Amino acid sequence: MGSTGHDFPEHTADCACEVWAPTFAELLAEAARAFTDVITPTDGIEPRDEHRLTVKAGAPDELLVAWLEELLYLFETTDVLVCHAEVRVDEADGEMRLTATVAGEPFDGAQHPLRTLIKGVTYHHLTIEERSDGWRARVIFDI
Repeated sequence: MGSTGHDFPEHTADCACEVWAPTFAELLAEAARAFTDVITPTDGIEPRDEHRLTVKAGAPDELLVAWLEELLYLFETTDVLVCHAEVRVDEADGEMRLTATVAGEPFDGAQHPLRTLIKGVTYHHLTIEERSDGWRARVIFDI
C-alpha cells in the first residue's frame, strides 16, 4: 500500500467509502478528505481557516466514527469544508485520543459544486483493520 487514498464503491442506499493509508493517523486524515469529497471536490478548497479538534473513543472503529461525526458537526455549524488534516492519536488508560488541526474554508455554492450532503456517519458495515502494508477502513455515510 504505502500511500494514502480513498474510493467510493457502489452502495445501494447510502455512500460507502473505503480509505487506506500507511498509519492510523494518516488513515484518519485521509478519512477527513474523503468526508469532504463526498460533499464537494476537495481540489477546489483552499486551506484558509484552521480549527483544532479533539475526539476520544475506546477503539479504532469508534474513534473513526467519532472523528467523522465531529467533522460533520463542524460542517453543519460553520459550513467549513476540510481539505487538509494533521492528526495525532495517543492512547492512555484504555482510551484513544485524537487531536487534529484541520484546514479548509467555508462552503460557497458558487465555488464548491455540491455533490451531496451527509446526514450521518453509520456503524453499518464499518470495518477497520491494520494490515502488513498499512491501515484500511470502510465506512458508510447516510446521505
